[in-house]
Amino acid sequence: MELAVIGTGYVGLVAGVGFADAGHQVWCVDKDNSKVQKLVRNKPKIFLGTFFSRTKQSPSRSTL
Repeated sequence: MELAVIGTGYVGLVAGVGFADAGHQVWCVDKDNSKVQKLVRNKPKIFLGTFFSRTKQSPSRSTL
């Protein structure tokens, strides 16, 4: 399933990673382009411990 998550803050980003981890194709969008660029470089603006290591376990790294 393809999903779009609006906002890459604590709620949107956590939801997006969770959906991607479940195997869905997720598109995260945000009005702040710098947040999106940091995500592309795998350096999110927020810190959630080891939570982002879960994306590496996704079926495809490109799901998020």
